[in-house]
Amino acid sequence: MALLIFILTTAAVIPFGAQVLTRCGLAPRQVPERLLYSAATGFTLLAYAVLALGLTHQLTPRHVAIALAVFAVLGLGHWDLLWEAFLRLLNSMFRALRTPEHAVGTVLLIIVLVATLITAVEPPTSRDFDGLAEHLAQAATYLRHRAVEPLWFDHHSHFPATMQMLYVVGLGFKSVGAAKLFHWFHGLMAVMAAIILSRRFLQRRASGWAGFVLATTPMFLWLSGSAYVDLGVVAYSLLALLAYLRWRRAGRTADLALMAVVLGCAMTVKMQALALSGVLLLAALLVAWRRVPVDNGDMAPPAALVGARRVVLCGLVAVAIASPWYVRTYLNTGNPFYPFGYGVFGGKHWSADRAAIYDRHQLDFGWGELPSPEAMAALPRWRQKLVGPREPWRWLVAPFALTYLPWEFEVFLGKFQNILLTSTGPLYLALTGVLVAFVRRGGKEDVFPPAVARTLWLFLPLWLWWFWSMQLARYLFPSLALLAPVAGYGAYRCRHGGAIVSRALTAAVLLWATVTAYTAASLAVPALPVIFGMESQQNYLLRTTDVYTPSLAIRQLPPDARVCTYGEVRCFYFDRDYFWGEPGHSDLIAYDRMHTASDLVARYRELGITHVLVNLQFLPGFRDSPDRTFALLREAMDCGLLELIADFPSRPQYRLFAVRLPAGDSGP
Repeated sequence: MALLIFILTTAAVIPFGAQVLTRCGLAPRQVPERLLYSAATGFTLLAYAVLALGLTHQLTPRHVAIALAVFAVLGLGHWDLLWEAFLRLLNSMFRALRTPEHAVGTVLLIIVLVATLITAVEPPTSRDFDGLAEHLAQAATYLRHRAVEPLWFDHHSHFPATMQMLYVVGLGFKSVGAAKLFHWFHGLMAVMAAIILSRRFLQRRASGWAGFVLATTPMFLWLSGSAYVDLGVVAYSLLALLAYLRWRRAGRTADLALMAVVLGCAMTVKMQALALSGVLLLAALLVAWRRVPVDNGDMAPPAALVGARRVVLCGLVAVAIASPWYVRTYLNTGNPFYPFGYGVFGGKHWSADRAAIYDRHQLDFGWGELPSPEAMAALPRWRQKLVGPREPWRWLVAPFALTYLPWEFEVFLGKFQNILLTSTGPLYLALTGVLVAFVRRGGKEDVFPPAVARTLWLFLPLWLWWFWSMQLARYLFPSLALLAPVAGYGAYRCRHGGAIVSRALTAAVLLWATVTAYTAASLAVPALPVIFGMESQQNYLLRTTDVYTPSLAIRQLPPDARVCTYGEVRCFYFDRDYFWGEPGHSDLIAYDRMHTASDLVARYRELGITHVLVNLQFLPGFRDSPDRTFALLREAMDCGLLELIADFPSRPQYRLFAVRLPAGDSGP
C-alpha cells in the first residue's frame, strides 16, 4: 500500500513539475536532468499546496487527494517522461552490469537501494529519533487539527517544512511508509544527480564511482530509511551544482535560472541551504562581474554587466520561492530564522537564557572541549566562537577527526554505532586527497577537468561555515555530498594510475563494500518479518521502540486528551495532542514564578493538559534534584495532583499520570 501511494503521488507530481519548467522555458533537454529538476519543482509545489490547505484549515485527506488530481491533470502531456526515464534507468543499469569496471559497484548500489527501501517502509523505530519527535509528529498534529499552526512548545515547527508537508500526504492516506518513501526518493535523486554530474563534467567512466561514494556513505544509509529531511537538501544541492556547472560551460541563462529554482527548493526544506545559496549565487556573480571566461569564450564587458544583473534577478527568484516559509515564521514569531539570531530579531516564547543554552549546545559538537559557561562568558564575543572545537588550528585536522572520530561530531550512540550509521565514511577524504596528491601534472592526460577545481572552491566556504557554526556531521552532509563526484573521479584516476595504486584501490573498495553491505543488511534484515506480515507492527514496535509501550496506553485516553511530557519528545505514536513540558523548550510554563504544585496544575488546566508522561531515563536526579521543575513535579505527585494511572514493567523508566484538580476546585 505504501509503495502504491508513493508511486501514484510521484506520478502526479513529476509531470506537473515538468509542465511548469517547460512553460517557463527551463526544462533541460536531456531526459535524466528533466526528470530530476521536474521532481524537485513538483514536490516543492505540492508542499506549498498542502501548506495552503493547512493555513486555510482545510487540511483533510480529501482535499489533498483533490490537489493531487489537479496536479495530475495539469501535468498531462508530460507523463511520457516517467516511462522514458524508467527505461533509460534500466538500460544504464544493465550496461553497467555488463561493464567489468562498474559491475561490482552497480550490484552494491542495487543492494543499498533495496535495503534502504525496506527500512523506508519499515515502521519508524527508536533509530528514527527526529522523525518520531519532530517531522512525522508535526505532520500528524497538522492532520489532527486540519491546519498548519505553530506548535509553540516545539521551535522546530517554525522551520521551513517542505518535507513535513510531503509527510502529511503519506499520513493523510494512513501510510507512514509512504511518508518515509518521499525522503528515500530524494536519496535516490541525489545518487542520480551525482552520477549525471560526473558523466557530464568529469569523466563518463567515473560516474559509477560517484554514485558508489555517495550511496555507501554510512549517513546516507541511515537517513534513507528515516523520516528526516536532510536528503532533500542533499538532492537539491547536487542539482544546484549541476545547473551551475552547466551555466559555467555554456553561459545559458536558463541554466542559471534553473540553479535558482532548485536553490529556492532547497531553502524550503532546511535553513542550512541558505549557506549553499549564498555561496553559489556569489560565485555566479563573480563569474559574471569579473568577466571570467566561460567555456565558449570571453564575455564582453556589456554582457558581463547584463550577466551580473541576471544573477541578481535569479537570486531574487530563489528568495521568492523560499520566502513563504520565512515570512510565515516572521509573522508568527517576529524572527524569520527563529530561534536563531535571537540577539538580533528576538522571538516569541523564547528568551536570552534559552538562546544562550541553545547556542552552547550547538558549539559543543566537534573534536575538543568547550570552556565552562563561566569561562566562556568572560571571553570577548568574537573569541567565544574560536575556542574548543573551533580553535583555528583544529580546522586543519578537522577532516581527519571527522573521518576517524565520527562520534565527536554526532549524538553519541556508541563508537561502533556512530561509525556504521552516522559517520561520513573514509572515501571523501581518501579519494579527494589521493586525487590531489598522486595525480601527476604536466601531461595533457593529467589535467583535471575544470569541474574538479570549481567544486572544491565552492566547498571550501561551506566547510568553513560548518566548522565555525555547528559541527554536526549531518549538517555537513549536504555540502560534503557535492564532493561525491570529485571523490569518484579520484577513484577513477587511481583505477588507471598504475598497478600498485589500482590494486590498493581495489582492496580498499572491496573492504568498504563489505562494511556497507553488512550495515545495509543489519538495518534491513530485522525489518523483513514486519514488512512481509510475519510479525505484527505492534509486536515489532514493542520490541524495537521503547516509547511505543506508553504510547499504547496514551492512545486509550479520551480523544481530547493532551499529554505533557518530561524527558520524552518522541510523541508520534501518541495519536493525541502533546506538549513538551521541560523549560528549555519554551516559556509557556513559567516554573520559576510558581510557588506550589497547585500553581503548576492551574497552568496545566490553562494549556488543556490532562495527563503527564515522565521518562526517568532522561531526567537525571529527578528524585532528589533541587531543580525547580523537578521539585514542583514531585510535590504534585506526592499530594495527588498528579495521580499515577499506569506504569510499565517492560519499560520501567516511564510513568503516566492523570492531572487532578486541587481539593475544593470544581474546574472552570
